[in-house]
Amino acid sequence: MLKAAIGAASAVAPGLAGRWASWLFLTPHKPGAFNRQENELIRRAQKHLDRGEAFPVQYPGGTVQAYRFRGAEVAPKRGTVILVHGWMGRAAFMAGFIRPLTAEGFDVVCFDLPAHGRSEGRQTNGLVCAAALQAVASEVGPVEALVGHSFGGLVIGIAVQGRPPMKSALGVERIALIAAPNAFNEFTTSFGRRIGLGPRAQAVFEGALAEVGGRRLSEFDGNRLYGEIHRPILVIHSRDDEDVSFEQATAYQALGGHVTLLPADSLGHRQILYAPSTIRAVRDFTAQHGVQPALQGAAR
Repeated sequence: MLKAAIGAASAVAPGLAGRWASWLFLTPHKPGAFNRQENELIRRAQKHLDRGEAFPVQYPGGTVQAYRFRGAEVAPKRGTVILVHGWMGRAAFMAGFIRPLTAEGFDVVCFDLPAHGRSEGRQTNGLVCAAALQAVASEVGPVEALVGHSFGGLVIGIAVQGRPPMKSALGVERIALIAAPNAFNEFTTSFGRRIGLGPRAQAVFEGALAEVGGRRLSEFDGNRLYGEIHRPILVIHSRDDEDVSFEQATAYQALGGHVTLLPADSLGHRQILYAPSTIRAVRDFTAQHGVQPALQGAAR
């Protein structure tokens, strides 16, 4: 019914429909939108986070909730790894990486993006989230590695590129991207199709997003954001991902030999985040143990 209503509005009032679509696109659902099983997983993961050091971080748009876990005592002392969750996610979704990384001596920090989890806000976007990431990094650095899932990969790209309105580029030694998009317009096109936007309303919708971002949407593509970041990048992606196509992962290889693609099978867009092989690969990559070639056939 909603799709039919938006389709009708697109025909008679494309400007209104397009602007409403941009509002909807920038408004993540709260946890009440999840089903009972997902909410139970969130509750259990949040209990694990609450055992860490919880602290607020101020950024230009407000306050985000962050959590820190201290690394095991090793010599020499290692830096900090920051975990960045995806759209409509929360820090608890990244909890599986904490213990393996702290065991390697890294301090691990995760946080709820603006308008997510326990952080402030109702609406957000990639620039706002990148500003929050930079604020967290300033408080807990130096940052050895960044690990992002889905939308978190876009957030990391904006932060490390550092183009205005970012005040500076976030320095980092290694980056791991899990099920992360590359072509941002694939998101906007599929979103418009899913809610029933017509061509004119779609143009208004994308124009509104470009206005928020202060640049063309194509400039948020992964290869543009990471184009000057000549640091090791690990890309983990499942071939059956229905939310972000596997072709978007392979596109990162055009950046050069510092990118390692680790394909997976039958892990989709969300299960890949919890797969033991994904967690091992991120741990080994971050600790510079190397990524086992045998995993590149199927990260299960």
